[in-house]
Amino acid sequence: MFVFGYGSLINKSSLERTCPQSRLVSTAYLKGWRRHLNMPLIHSNNLYNGKFSHAFSIDRGSLNDRVNGVLIEVSPSELLELDKRESHYSRVDVELFDSKTNQKLKDGIVFAVTEYEPTAVPWDHPFSKQYVETCLKGCLNFGTDYLNEFLKSSFDMDKPFSDIEEVDNILNSMENH
Repeated sequence: MFVFGYGSLINKSSLERTCPQSRLVSTAYLKGWRRHLNMPLIHSNNLYNGKFSHAFSIDRGSLNDRVNGVLIEVSPSELLELDKRESHYSRVDVELFDSKTNQKLKDGIVFAVTEYEPTAVPWDHPFSKQYVETCLKGCLNFGTDYLNEFLKSSFDMDKPFSDIEEVDNILNSMENH
């Protein structure tokens, strides 16, 4: 089974905590989807100063939108473990495309929010620096062009990550370590 990872699953060590036998096939992208930092993490360990932090989710966008990520091959038992990890999302069948050749790769699944009530999300949140850093470190393993595409195609509210000062601060702190 093939899964498209677009957030923390881009990071190999994050992925391996859930799917230690998984195989990264290639970088990939989805056409017609947008990535937003708007999925509330409702577990108590995701509270920051009494407020929920958020994870990435994707939803259908315009035909010109695209989300970069990774194509991951997982076993049936690992898929069940991903179901537990991504329990706030639904499985959605998608077509996946190669980041380098733009050719269709495979059909696979992505974990996405299918029934979402935007007004229910508390927007006065500080996003989790640790979560965002996990995603950015994963991106850097694929190079700066990949990271830049991730920053341009990731949004907090309607602002791209490439324009958010807090994200720049996280990147700068990563460079200094």
